Amino acid sequence: MTANERAPSPSARVRLEAEVLTTQLTADQELPVSRAADADMSVLRTVLVVASDADLRRYVRECLRDVQRVRVIEAASVTEALDVATHDSPHVLIADWSAASVVSALSEVRAVLIADDLAEISDARQAANELGDMEPDLAGRFTSALYFPDEAHMPAPAALEFMLAEVQRAGVEIVLGGTPPAEANDTLIDCRGLAARDALPNLRGVRGERLLIRSHEVELQRPVQLLHPRVPLYVVPWGDGLFMIGATLIETEDAGPVSVRSALELLGGAYAVHPAFAEAEIIDLGVGVRPAFPDNVPRALVREDGRHIFVNGAYRHGFLLAPVLARAVADYLESGRVSELLVR
Repeated sequence: MTANERAPSPSARVRLEAEVLTTQLTADQELPVSRAADADMSVLRTVLVVASDADLRRYVRECLRDVQRVRVIEAASVTEALDVATHDSPHVLIADWSAASVVSALSEVRAVLIADDLAEISDARQAANELGDMEPDLAGRFTSALYFPDEAHMPAPAALEFMLAEVQRAGVEIVLGGTPPAEANDTLIDCRGLAARDALPNLRGVRGERLLIRSHEVELQRPVQLLHPRVPLYVVPWGDGLFMIGATLIETEDAGPVSVRSALELLGGAYAVHPAFAEAEIIDLGVGVRPAFPDNVPRALVREDGRHIFVNGAYRHGFLLAPVLARAVADYLESGRVSELLVR
């Protein structure tokens, strides 16, 4: 479930998730997937924001303030935007609905279109009273939300424990701290994350921080994601009063302790979801560095005529995408079938 804050945003007309913009901008816009692995991430990307509303333009600029290697150019009209595009080729176009014609005029540029309402996903939109019926503890706190009935969640430690037990039950030997064999007659499936950078130099690390808190004053039945211009925060119930609060997304490979700023942002976001979280106990503060390709798309890379398959780049999606990647590899091994996530 994704909830919109009752407090007005810098532009009350906007419903924009900063993570969408971040994803668009950290992707390599001009290279096909097959060449994205060799993309030069040092290139400065230009974002063209087209909106007659100055508040909206300032809002988007604020959303992108912490995104690295980005230059924001503003245009108040379609005519001005087309003039700017003639001498500053934009990588990403962000346009207000009233300036939607600029999207077709600059059709070769990846675009984010900002609409006043979410008519396209009206079936998912829940009114405040329906939200209260589904999540009683959030009743009256938000004006609307988006409900995705097929979305699931799980406590990560329990999931990892289950998967470990299952592979061991299947007869798989688990060796921790080992190194890949220099020569292997069988197919080697390499899932080492950042440790595989000796063979995948285009991998980069993206820092993520999360908190684990305990509160018996709040009860949630499903994950709640808060649409916020700076912190795309989610609260995941783990049961027994435990909630996982995450997660930051920082372009650094520093794996040091959680920073004060990140802790404040995550805790403040949790408080915005429900004030009772102010009395919660902080159980754990965790940090990890996620492996990511330049375009942030996870994939399996087939090398050495199929003898070595790298499965990597899960980015912030983590092991939640593992079943999809595993199926892509299994299909390839069984039938030679390739997919969007498997590159030969």
